[in-house]
Amino acid sequence: MTPTLTRKPTVAGNPPRILLVDDEPSLVELIRDVVSHEMPCRILTAATRAEAAAIVRREPIELLVADVNLPDGDGTTLLDELRRRQPQARAIVMSGAPSVDCAVNALRGGAIDFIAKPFTADRLAQHVRGALGRQAARVKEEKRLDRLRDAVKKLNAARKVVSKKVDLLCNDLIAAYGELAKQMDEVRTAEDFRKSLTSAGDLEQLLCNAMDWLLRRLGYTNIAIWLAAEEHDFQLGAYMKYTHAGDGELAGALKSSVLPHVLRDGAVRWSVDETHDRLDAAAVEQL
Repeated sequence: MTPTLTRKPTVAGNPPRILLVDDEPSLVELIRDVVSHEMPCRILTAATRAEAAAIVRREPIELLVADVNLPDGDGTTLLDELRRRQPQARAIVMSGAPSVDCAVNALRGGAIDFIAKPFTADRLAQHVRGALGRQAARVKEEKRLDRLRDAVKKLNAARKVVSKKVDLLCNDLIAAYGELAKQMDEVRTAEDFRKSLTSAGDLEQLLCNAMDWLLRRLGYTNIAIWLAAEEHDFQLGAYMKYTHAGDGELAGALKSSVLPHVLRDGAVRWSVDETHDRLDAAAVEQL
């Protein structure tokens, strides 16, 4: 095999590392000269399968060029070690006794090319360039995928933050809408009551309208309406009972016990338990 020199390709970054595995020193030297002249690269050599496996475990390489027949076994077994240790690297298998089965086994094992000995320098250089080109494309694709994975992780993290903020905003909007609806309901209630009072022509009609409005809002219940007489004093303006006898006792109890709370808080709405907690026993008994 006679070396034929051609124009050296430009290789960016560090030169690729090629592991050459063959037990023929003259062939190793010849391949080293051909490849080194064809392209900038770093050549590592091994004469046995064990030496090559140690290098694969110890040093990163871009391309493995291995003979099938080695002193300590089948060189294609190195493909498994290469795939486990350096999945981005590529491999070329050589054989001095080529066969279809040998080539198929090499390709099934992960080799991207198979070369039958003897071969010309041009052919060897062509195969090596092709293998290194495919390895570089694989590395570039892996880097692109890594960038995509990082971008997806960042997008997922951002999505979680945005989703959390949207949830908080929605909760705030729901709470604000509930509060606004409550206030609007209070405004509608107050306006409805105001219209009921302003439609009355005299005091008697005003009291009747007020009691009618309360009955429509509350249902059947006892109603007492007080009118301001003097400062801090009120007199009973109207009273309607459904469930409690004794107008005077009930009205008096309401005036003395409940009315002060209404004046202070604007309105009260108590459950039975709250009534017992807020009023004394005598007032509760009267109510």
